[in-house]
Amino acid sequence: MSKRLNKLIDEMNLNLKNAGYKIKAQDIKNRVNDTLNADLQERKNFMRQRFFKTAAITATIIVLTTVTAFAAQNIDLLKTFFVGDTSSMQGFVKTPEQSVTDGRFTLTLEQVLASKYQFFVIYSVEGLTDDAVQELMSDKFTNIDTISFAPENWNDSTYMSGYSTRELLEKRTAAKRYWAIESSAVLNTDEADFFIRLNKMKNPQKIIVPMKCKVETKEFSLAGQPYGDAVIKYSPLGIIFEKGIKNNSKLNDTDTGVFFRMKDGEIKTFNELLDLTCYGGLVKSEEGTEYQRYEYSGLFREIQKISDYKSIIIGNIEYDIKDTSKTKPVQIDEHLYPFDIKPVYKDVLWLPVYEFSKKINADFKWDDKSRSATIKYRGSKYVITDGSDVVLKDGKEMKLEGDSKAFILDGKLVAPESILYGVFYMTNYVKPFDENGDKIDVKDWIWTITP
Repeated sequence: MSKRLNKLIDEMNLNLKNAGYKIKAQDIKNRVNDTLNADLQERKNFMRQRFFKTAAITATIIVLTTVTAFAAQNIDLLKTFFVGDTSSMQGFVKTPEQSVTDGRFTLTLEQVLASKYQFFVIYSVEGLTDDAVQELMSDKFTNIDTISFAPENWNDSTYMSGYSTRELLEKRTAAKRYWAIESSAVLNTDEADFFIRLNKMKNPQKIIVPMKCKVETKEFSLAGQPYGDAVIKYSPLGIIFEKGIKNNSKLNDTDTGVFFRMKDGEIKTFNELLDLTCYGGLVKSEEGTEYQRYEYSGLFREIQKISDYKSIIIGNIEYDIKDTSKTKPVQIDEHLYPFDIKPVYKDVLWLPVYEFSKKINADFKWDDKSRSATIKYRGSKYVITDGSDVVLKDGKEMKLEGDSKAFILDGKLVAPESILYGVFYMTNYVKPFDENGDKIDVKDWIWTITP
């Protein structure tokens, strides 16, 4: 492998030394880190993991192997998780490139970025024998027990509600696969180290994951809410938000009720800035109290700085970002609040595009010649075309999830549900049961959409 990598690098005229890259020879593949603890009796962690659906790999593996060296040496953690300018966080990314092996598999910790409230990890697994490669490339290789990832030592200052995992398909080679882990809801006050372990190894060993990244964090206590203080835990990577919800009230667990006024005066919704990854979850329940505490968390779509904001808005109170004791009343545009809409049913539920546009107070125009609708909403222009699985947002193509396409149904343009969160950055909530606990027929479902 090392001869082939070096030959490929010479042909591509890559100066990896100056770029800060390293070539891993065969002896590195076989290195065993004997100092790591391989004790399998430690606490088993039952964590909610979301394994993202991935497209099947077709007969392109030969093409992938021709770019093995380049793909493996050009991982950009920040670009994997964020869009826009990520330069401000570049210095906080750690590149341990630490490996353990059992002679069949090599597990490598590639890159890490963490704050006290979020973490991002990229790791790889390489097969070293024919049977190991076959097992690695199987769709059954990943399950809830494949990887253990958790704090090295649990304590009162370390908490994690879960994390999500997805494969970086573009990095896959003939014998190696890469995965990205992210969490928007971790409490690691002391920046304690985590560990990662491949449980498919014989006598699997742990790699210690360094979490002392010193990313700026700030906690805001926002007084004056009917339930007491709301709490926002901020870093440039994401937000954890805690609020109270009245007992027996209708809970829309995708609605944070948080808005942000940017330094230019524009008001942004939570969903515009953040990908809501952990919906409303009960964090504190006290008998005899009128309200219970719920927590939401999300990751920013672009790296954010405190200086980007002027104020935080919750309910009808606006809090100065520099001094949250300074408040004033505010009235938010009603079209930025959650609304109900009746989806169209045909095999599955579809979004009626015209009705949706009116609900969000957008400008809607239909062009019969191009068979497309143009929607102008909050400074952006969206073009949705009959029979297309691509939406144009400000001229940029955004592919709809799976094989779903927009189409005309009974004279109406409808789009798949995924257009809400994939293109318009809105969340969707539905209760499939009525107040008596009886199941509601899917044809009668009502969507509650939060801009």
